[in-house]
Amino acid sequence: MNFIDLNKPISELTVKDLMNILLHINVLPDSSTEYLHGYNGLANFLGCSLSSAKRLRASGKIDEATIKTGRIILFDKSKLIELLK
Repeated sequence: MNFIDLNKPISELTVKDLMNILLHINVLPDSSTEYLHGYNGLANFLGCSLSSAKRLRASGKIDEATIKTGRIILFDKSKLIELLK
């Protein structure tokens, strides 16, 4: 991580500084991993209905492949494939 002056006000941080901080504390997912966005993305990937995708997540079978932050939900494609084998 690049050195950031700890006395610098947050309002003066650049986008690059903020991204470096968020990546360092693992708030942002790795850019090398492919993610499905939302239940629609999951349903399209699996070729099923939206209600089936929601039911699958509610069952807990794909919890390890699920990342939920607030209202945003992502599914890790590679983990999802492993879990559904």
